[in-house]
Formats: sequence, structure tokens, C-alpha cells
Amino acid sequence: MLAADPALAEEFARTHKLARDPRVTRLGSWLRSWSVDEIPQVINIVLGDMSVVGPRPVVREELARYRDAQDLVLSVKPGLTGLWQVSGRNRLSYEARIRLDSWYVRNWTPWLDLRIFFLTIPAVRTRRGAALGGGEGAGHGPDTEAREEQAVPRGPGAEDVAGDRRQERHER
Repeated sequence: MLAADPALAEEFARTHKLARDPRVTRLGSWLRSWSVDEIPQVINIVLGDMSVVGPRPVVREELARYRDAQDLVLSVKPGLTGLWQVSGRNRLSYEARIRLDSWYVRNWTPWLDLRIFFLTIPAVRTRRGAALGGGEGAGHGPDTEAREEQAVPRGPGAEDVAGDRRQERHER
């Protein structure tokens, strides 16, 4: 599929996701858009294998992209939600995801977790940045960019993430 469509291949190389994944059915698209597909991870939280907030789980095939940040990100439990989700999810490059995950681990506080948790509610409600598949667009409200800017971390590396967002908005 990726070999036959250069645009899909480029998108997957950049984000490791497809915003309009042709393999996703209408039901799957609805489940993804409302993040219902994340519910089974609650079992992992109850079992103590995951946290409510933290870097998203990384599949083995994607670990190489984390380079020097591998050990840092793997040093904490993965989360059901995290800084990447409330900062734009699939609208951000994979490199921005890595920087956000790394920044989160280096700068963790209980207050940061609370902020991310409460920012998750509108992100899920508006479906902002969700990879919907099935040919639907991501949920973007008129104030999406303003809310994303509020979620930009402040500190080392934060300018890189904000720069990525400006570049991605310019490319749209």
C-alpha cells in the first residue's frame, strides 16, 4: 500500500501514522476519533503496567527513531495520555513526539500530570489531532491552534517543538 502511494509513504515516514488510513473501517474510524480504542489500556493501568499520564507506549519497530532518548523514555511507565496527545497528536511530526516525550520525563511534576490530564478531556471531546482513518478529517475547531500553543512545554527543547508546529501549520 505504501509502495503504491508516495504521499502515504511520506506521511507514514514522518508520523508513523496515517491520518486517512484506508484500512480503517467506518466503525474503526468512530472508535479512533473518540479514543474508545484506548479503553483496553485501562486494564494495563489497573495491573500497574501503565500510568494514566506518561509517554505513549513505543512499539519495538519505532524504538530506533528515539536514538539517544530511548533509555530516558523507557525509564518511566507508558501512559494512556500524555503531552503528545494534548499537543496535537497526529498533527505533529514523530520527531516532535520524541521531544515532547523526552521533555515530559525530564520535567515531570504531579502538576504537569494534572494539567495534561485535564487538557486530555477537550482533546478527546473535540477529537483534535486524532487519526481517524476511513477518509474523514481530524477534528479541528476554530480555537485548536490557540489551545495547542497553551500546551507547548516551556523549557529546554520547547522552542524546537513550537518551531515544528509553526512549520506544520505553514505546510497545511
